[in-house]
Amino acid sequence: MVKNNVLEMTPSKTEKMTGKKIVAPFGEYAMVVEELKHPFHAKRKGPLIINAKTGLPYRADQWNDVWREACKMVRIESKANWNRDLRASRITEGDEVDADIGDQATQAGHNPLTTKRTYIRGHRAVTRVAEARRAYRKRQDQN
Repeated sequence: MVKNNVLEMTPSKTEKMTGKKIVAPFGEYAMVVEELKHPFHAKRKGPLIINAKTGLPYRADQWNDVWREACKMVRIESKANWNRDLRASRITEGDEVDADIGDQATQAGHNPLTTKRTYIRGHRAVTRVAEARRAYRKRQDQN
């Protein structure tokens, strides 16, 4: 549900596991804010993404076709990537810039342990270890 430019929802996979809601203030997402300004959205209720051909929300198989076409346009292998990868990449990127794990878990709709176990790929950990090793060798060279 969107109210005052804030989305509250429970992702389908999360609904089955924890039932946690996610809250996304659209003010942080310029493209969504622009889309919501369109007169079409002023009177409507329900899903935001509507199939222009049917006037109804996309069915999963229809959305998969849209996703594959979008991947093709940007030269990404669609069979190796799926829409949920956007969620995973957001969390991985958040980790790379040292975003708070609790904030990321809240955004994803699960607890921090699940976020760490499922999405944190270790990129930052590898970088921190490499930086620590370089610093150690530099100190050794100075002695």
